[in-house]
Amino acid sequence: MKKADLQPKVFHVILAGNSSQSPIVRQCFQEKIDRIMADNPAGDRIILHAPILPDPANPEAPTLKTGVAIGLLNSLPGEPMGMINRGEKGGETAFPYTVGRLKQGKLSPLLKRGANYVEWTEFGRVLDEGVNKFFYSANPMALTGDLPRDQCREGRLSWGAANAGKTILVKATAPDAVVFALAGKANAPDEKNQIEIKLRG
Repeated sequence: MKKADLQPKVFHVILAGNSSQSPIVRQCFQEKIDRIMADNPAGDRIILHAPILPDPANPEAPTLKTGVAIGLLNSLPGEPMGMINRGEKGGETAFPYTVGRLKQGKLSPLLKRGANYVEWTEFGRVLDEGVNKFFYSANPMALTGDLPRDQCREGRLSWGAANAGKTILVKATAPDAVVFALAGKANAPDEKNQIEIKLRG
């Protein structure tokens, strides 16, 4: 806006991505707008528009994706347009899941969506019976720690009672896969004690 010497009195924010369906995203936007507009003697306005969900009865009606199209079509004349694909990292599809343990009946996030494919994260310790459960979801709400168990998928890790108390590490290896490993010397993953898991959406 500054480059084009434009000073709009009203600025519209149209939520367009799938994650904008989350009330948390809308709340974050509104809180930021409120902070920006707290000292606004000129009477300018920033209007936040809730996402428009598809209407099965009217497939040609505008939806939250319409905002993306409007933004592209109405780009400032002569201005370069940059496209940022946040679904990929270094040419690879970003990890879409959040993986963790249960805490008070809700998913406690440990390995978070967007995690890279090289970094190990501490998951916890092997339980006395040598078996651990893990829970995961692709729902963005999983990042908040408020996603209940019945909205998560779960899996089981069998390490054997002899490994009780050992540290468990986890990392993403693909958009639909993770590897759990027991920590060896210097907390490095033990190559002989690893379990690869395929995640289901």
